[in-house]
Amino acid sequence: MKKAIILIFLSVALATSAQETIKLKVDNPAPRVGDAVKISFSLQFLSDRLANQLNKGVELVAPSYVYGDSIALSDFQRNVTFEYSGRQVLGPFRFNINGKEIGTDSIVLEVGEKLPIKESISVRYVEFSEKKYLIVEQYIPENKQAIKNTGSDEFAEIMEKPAKGVLLKMESLTRRSGTPNVEEKTSPALIYISRRYEVVLGEDFDGTFLLSSKYFINLPEDAVITPIEIN
Repeated sequence: MKKAIILIFLSVALATSAQETIKLKVDNPAPRVGDAVKISFSLQFLSDRLANQLNKGVELVAPSYVYGDSIALSDFQRNVTFEYSGRQVLGPFRFNINGKEIGTDSIVLEVGEKLPIKESISVRYVEFSEKKYLIVEQYIPENKQAIKNTGSDEFAEIMEKPAKGVLLKMESLTRRSGTPNVEEKTSPALIYISRRYEVVLGEDFDGTFLLSSKYFINLPEDAVITPIEIN
């Protein structure tokens, strides 16, 4: 019964709309195999059109609930994971309710290989949705993660302003424990951290920036960073 009520509610809203193309969003522009990526799209236009057809004195509020189920029309979200690396396409998705079609655009993601769980550092550069990103991922043994007297920890990071006209804005920080290879019984417990920076190029940017190890803080002495050209 409650599912029928929810379907009727959505049908009424969709019946007021001609075919629409909705923009998809993801919360991670550079996932790896096994990472959960949140895919979402806005249904706000449905709420707006429904609200415009309500009688005087009737107000649409969000979220709405029917028998405990949320039926807010502002956003739709679901997590997806990838089993394979390489170019992956999400969408376009098409829905047909009550004879009205609604569709989304598509998103192309470059999915990276799963990182081996061992002491290491990885730096990637990706471009997505007209933005540039640097992703620094690192595994270090748990016993090395003691806080230093300076107040900073042992994880590597990139300078905020590594060059003229280049600003690195940290957009996300992910941290979790890692389980070493069960075959290596003497391996210490590991901690994983990922820092994602948006690369913002100012008007005074000279056209090319070569990211190298000299722009890192707390970089392990034995770490090898392949230079990355940004332009």
